[in-house]
Amino acid sequence: MTAITYTCREPGPAKSWLVLFLAAIAAVAAMAFWPRHTSVATIRPIPPVVYEKHAVARHDAEAEALRRCLNEKKGAEEIWMSRDKKTFYLLCTLPDGRLGFMAIVQDFIDKLWHEKTSFVPDEPTRVYLARIATKFNGPYPWVP
Repeated sequence: MTAITYTCREPGPAKSWLVLFLAAIAAVAAMAFWPRHTSVATIRPIPPVVYEKHAVARHDAEAEALRRCLNEKKGAEEIWMSRDKKTFYLLCTLPDGRLGFMAIVQDFIDKLWHEKTSFVPDEPTRVYLARIATKFNGPYPWVP
C-alpha cells in the first residue's frame, strides 16, 4: 500500500513580510474609516460687552457676525491678551468657518468692558494675534 504524505514547511521570509505588509495596510485602512470622536471646543466665559460704533462702521457684516457668534456660543473659543495686558481678544469661528475676534478693553471709569473692534483678519487670525498678543488661560478678570 502506498501512503501519500504532505510535509508542512515553515513560511519563508518573503511570506512573513507579505503577511506583515497586508496587516499594516489593513490597520491603516481601519484607522482611515474608523469613526472619529469630534471634540467640542471649550467655551471660555466672556463679560457683558458694550458695543461701540467703530466695529460696524469699519468692518460691517463681520463685526455683526462676530457679535452674534459670541452671543450664540455664550463665550469665546479662545481668549488672547495683549502684551500690555489691557486688551483681550475673544476668538470665535463663524458659520462659514472663518476665525475672527472681538477686541475688548475695560473702561477705567465705569469698569465696563467695551468693544474696540471686531473683524476677521486677512491673514490667519492666530498668526495676526501672535504679533500683538499671547494666548490667555485665566484667571479671567471679569469672573469674580
